[in-house]
Amino acid sequence: MSKFKEELQELEDAIESKNSQEIEAELGDLFFILIKASRFLNCDAEKALHKTTHKFSHRFYHMEKALNEEGKQIESSNIDELTQAWNEAKKLDNTPIF
Repeated sequence: MSKFKEELQELEDAIESKNSQEIEAELGDLFFILIKASRFLNCDAEKALHKTTHKFSHRFYHMEKALNEEGKQIESSNIDELTQAWNEAKKLDNTPIF
């Protein structure tokens, strides 16, 4: 965790500097440390990412569906509407998409 926090701080510093090459390098370092941590935690990083991607897709589907039912589109919704729809979608994590 200390190495993760160190790398996260380096990414935050790079973001503050607004140097895109430095940001990219530090983001890569952060990805690398997370993959390394997964080995120590006996966790399959690819499987964890796949599950999270599926969870995000599931939530996004429900968010889009809820907005459409209200006659709204994601592109024209404001941040409050998007946040509310996202939070509602998070409550549905255990329900199937179809």
